[in-house]
Amino acid sequence: MKLIGLRELKDHLSEAIEQVEHGEVIEITKRGRAVARLVPVGKDVSIEERRAIIASLDSLTAEIGKHTQESNVAETMSEMRR
Repeated sequence: MKLIGLRELKDHLSEAIEQVEHGEVIEITKRGRAVARLVPVGKDVSIEERRAIIASLDSLTAEIGKHTQESNVAETMSEMRR
């Protein structure tokens, strides 16, 4: 995966799009922090990305489960504010 800063992308957008058309994935950074990705249309997600997505969903499921098992809405809301 290629990294490119936002300013550089603005200056070389046509070249970046051409690279993506040829299968390259480009991660866009803003002030050194990744903020977006340019990926070819229809490109499959890598196994690492799939694992990260599944881990995020598992974490979210567990968090939702904690709150849906409580019967007292006021207590749940109070806990969420902490």
